[in-house]
Amino acid sequence: NFFLKVPYMAGMFGFHALNKTLFDVAFGAEHDPAVLQRRELASALLVGVETSLLLSPLELVRIQGQNCGRGGLLEAGRYAWREIGLRGLFTTGMHACMQREAKYCLGQFFAIGAMNKALGDWSRRHRSDYRLARHLDDSSTARTLASSVCVGFLCTIVSHPDDVIKTRQQTRIAATAGPGQNHYHSFFGALLHVARTEGVTSLFKGSIWRCCVRVPIGLALINTFHP
Repeated sequence: NFFLKVPYMAGMFGFHALNKTLFDVAFGAEHDPAVLQRRELASALLVGVETSLLLSPLELVRIQGQNCGRGGLLEAGRYAWREIGLRGLFTTGMHACMQREAKYCLGQFFAIGAMNKALGDWSRRHRSDYRLARHLDDSSTARTLASSVCVGFLCTIVSHPDDVIKTRQQTRIAATAGPGQNHYHSFFGALLHVARTEGVTSLFKGSIWRCCVRVPIGLALINTFHP
């Protein structure tokens, strides 16, 4: 898990900074807030794709070790290599991972800032009307925490089915090796299979911990200490 999270977090912020630099090089430096906002949105979506290229193979190895008893990092990695090869390491669960990370990064790098700004505007307008508005206007930390928790919950709940499908695909690596009768070969095929055979609610299994605790608190900590 350590070898997964450290490069993931470093890569996520690194890719975001790189994307914005490349936008400036390609299209010129920009100071118009509307244009900067569009670039921020585009960069956030790109980061979801870029980090997935790094994250998905690492998560596959972790899942094989933790969920399937294939041993530690090296043992699980060797097992996955033997079963599905290098191409399989980079394709199994990749689509689902990109779907999940794009939504998460959209929240981290765009929606939290947009909500924070909206809360700031609202609190200034209604400072004299509501105690909550006065507290939010006085405390940028409170606005950041509220934005991070709310956006973290919303982005996680809409991306949780992607996480369920990715985990199913990366747990059943032998079953995703080719098309045919297996139901986990493609992202949309797996999504429809689980919804039809187990019900739509199965796509949200385990969502309480991820949506209400892990991601919102993580985003709150990241954005409080790394605004």
